Amino acid sequence: MKKNIILKKRGAAVLIAVLFFVIISMILVLGTSSSFMRDYLSYRDFQTSKNAYYLAEAGLEDAMYRLKQSPAPPVGPTETITLDGNTVVTTITDVPEGKLVSSVATTAGNVVRKASAILTQSTIASFDYGGYVGAGGLTMSGSTNIDGSVFSRGSILGNNSIITGSVTSRGTTGLNGSITRIINQGTNSMRAGTISNSTITGVPYCWSAPSSQMGSPLVTAVCSLLTPVADRAFPITDTQMVGSGGWKDVVITNGATKACTGGKYQVSSSETISVPTKIDCDLRINGGSTLTLGAVVWVTGDVEIKAGGSVNVDLALGAQSVPILADPGTALLRLTKGKITIEQDAEFNVGQNPFAQVILASWNTSASTGGGNTAIEVEDDTLGNLIVYAPYGEVKLKDDAQMTDMVGYKVTMEDRAKINYTNNLQNMLIYAGPPAVLTPWVVYDWREAL
Repeated sequence: MKKNIILKKRGAAVLIAVLFFVIISMILVLGTSSSFMRDYLSYRDFQTSKNAYYLAEAGLEDAMYRLKQSPAPPVGPTETITLDGNTVVTTITDVPEGKLVSSVATTAGNVVRKASAILTQSTIASFDYGGYVGAGGLTMSGSTNIDGSVFSRGSILGNNSIITGSVTSRGTTGLNGSITRIINQGTNSMRAGTISNSTITGVPYCWSAPSSQMGSPLVTAVCSLLTPVADRAFPITDTQMVGSGGWKDVVITNGATKACTGGKYQVSSSETISVPTKIDCDLRINGGSTLTLGAVVWVTGDVEIKAGGSVNVDLALGAQSVPILADPGTALLRLTKGKITIEQDAEFNVGQNPFAQVILASWNTSASTGGGNTAIEVEDDTLGNLIVYAPYGEVKLKDDAQMTDMVGYKVTMEDRAKINYTNNLQNMLIYAGPPAVLTPWVVYDWREAL
């Protein structure tokens, strides 16, 4: 009897142990299964999301391909593609920059991904430096300041002048440029054949290594060895400005001509130019008046913007920039004409679209041919979204003149003149007007939309 009781107790203990083992095993299995299921669902959602993204990209690429072809295959304002139960809807709308192409992909599991792109027929120019200077070199004096980087094919001569970005003087060979009396802020580099009497907290690269040859207060003891500096093209090509299909061709093909009086066309109040326009004389914008640009203006004489005059970009153009081109058109006249003068307190696109720039471009060639005429002169307290551009002439900035960028064969900065470079110039749209010839659509912006 006693033995049976003991056996029963042992059997009960074994049964409890087995049940406990089964329960623990089930918990472990269920826990593992739950983790596996979560991983599976997460992978499935990720894969579905990827499929939706690729479908959105496919719809976008299909619409852009058909727009960019010439002649274009037919594409409507709305297109729908269905694939394996998944759908992408593509829409095309007009925007100031050109065409906005948007696509929305929806999978069978209701996962949605979006993509968009802007196509444009305007010129895209990338201003990577706050100043581009040709072989004539850059001279800075009187507390002048460039908030950005500088690239020069000639020498850079300062008077303890400040440049906040990288500073490069390549010279004629990429090895024989010179930088003198420049204070470089930040951790940027200096590159030149010789660097003298300059301050840098970054790395100097030069051909002559001992710091004793460079003078005080250069911080770094020894220059790193300089390798030849590659040349940099100016952001806007000659062809884009005055060549086939360029700004002048847009005016010739699609433009109008303003009537001149006494050798001048004067803006004396508020005026908007909405179509590409030729002014076959001097252009004068009087003080207190405003010229609004909706397309390129080609001036065959000189341009004067008097004290207190203003130039804006038409708000209808969005972020696009617009040029005024001063080009007399012949090699002989370019030596003395095509000059741009901006007097004190002139304003450019102040309070308008912050991405749109007024571009004042001169085709005066005096400086590049050894002459003494100035292509562009900007006087005191000029302010705003302004780019001055004289690839073969001299640019003079004086007396608190401020702008966003400059290009000149030769540049002189005096008396607190300042460049305020902004990164939105690195992919800038320039609108001249309806293209002179049929130009292809190019991608200006492409991103996944939220």
